[in-house]
Formats: sequence, C-alpha cells, structure tokens
Amino acid sequence: MEIDDKLSDNQAIERTSTMRKRESTMEIRCLIKQDGDLYIAMSLDFGLSAQGLTVGEVKRKLEDQIEEYIVEACTVDKAHAEKLLSRKGPISWFATFYLAKLHILSKKIFTFTEVKSNCPTHA
Repeated sequence: MEIDDKLSDNQAIERTSTMRKRESTMEIRCLIKQDGDLYIAMSLDFGLSAQGLTVGEVKRKLEDQIEEYIVEACTVDKAHAEKLLSRKGPISWFATFYLAKLHILSKKIFTFTEVKSNCPTHA
C-alpha cells in the first residue's frame, strides 16, 4: 500500500516500513508532523530531520538520510559507530511520537518504524 501524500485531519496513521532484515538489525522510530504547508520528519533514534511538501517526499528524504547516516557511521566513522548509532533525538520528539501512537495526539501526526541493518556490508 502506498503512503498518501496528505494526512487526514484528526487521524493518526501508522505504517511500518521495513527493509530486508539481516542478522543484526535495529528499529528506528520516526515521526512526521505537519507544520503549516510543510511536513517535518524526525528520526528519534538518530536526531535526524527532513522537511518537504508531502508526506511521501519527507519520508523518502528521511529514509535516505538514515541510510547514509548508518553507512557513514559504519565506514568513515567506524571508530565512533557505536556512539553514533546510539545517539537519540530530543525528548520532545519521543513524547510526540508516543502520544501519537496512543492516539492522544492524532491530528496530522504520522509515525513509522524503519528496520535497518546495524552496519550493512557493502561490496
């Protein structure tokens, strides 16, 4: 099922976006919320964020950032990979995420979880 480019008012939408699972994986909690005409996506587990005009656009941007972040942490910054891969975003992002999951904050909030390999191997 494709993700809608617009969120319905007073509706929390949850989707799970998964990639091929490998032997060592992590779940990355993400949140998308509307701010005026823009959508803002946040990765709670890495403190990354992106913005765009549609839910689909901002989700793709954040997914690309997450993938690049993991690859760089596991290759270029390999000595600091453990610290980089355990970095967290602000507590306010976590509060918004879990309130949305509980349908307490349901207006224009979208949550999803990315499943990624800890340190993917590249040929």
